[in-house]
Amino acid sequence: MKAQRLAVVLTVINLVLLLVNLMQTRSTTAQTVAPILRARTLEVVDERNVVRARLGVKGSVVELGLNDQNGINHVKLGAANAGTDLASGLVVADGGTNPASGSHVQTYVQVIARLGVATAERPTTRIKLSGADGQERVITP
Repeated sequence: MKAQRLAVVLTVINLVLLLVNLMQTRSTTAQTVAPILRARTLEVVDERNVVRARLGVKGSVVELGLNDQNGINHVKLGAANAGTDLASGLVVADGGTNPASGSHVQTYVQVIARLGVATAERPTTRIKLSGADGQERVITP
């Protein structure tokens, strides 16, 4: 009889301690929100662990990339500061197959804004278009 009472008392004490612990955990969890998240790279993955979005810094370049369900990058947004050459750009791309040849073709639109010395190879601002037929068109101011 004594052992049974002791077991009941210990069980009640354990339940009380468990409830007190749960109450403290809930109040602590609600108050611990980090105001800033710091990292060199942030990746968002889907349920299959495929990277769907990536925000990262590589040297003087910061990039945001958006990928499809296969991990293929379709949108890239970036900004760089390489000395006196400041640049930002956006690429929206889609991979596909050329119906005539059956070869892989990537169609895209590229917008680049650059502050610095303009040359024929590196204009300050440009829009570049590439079609499924492989033809490219560059528009500069």
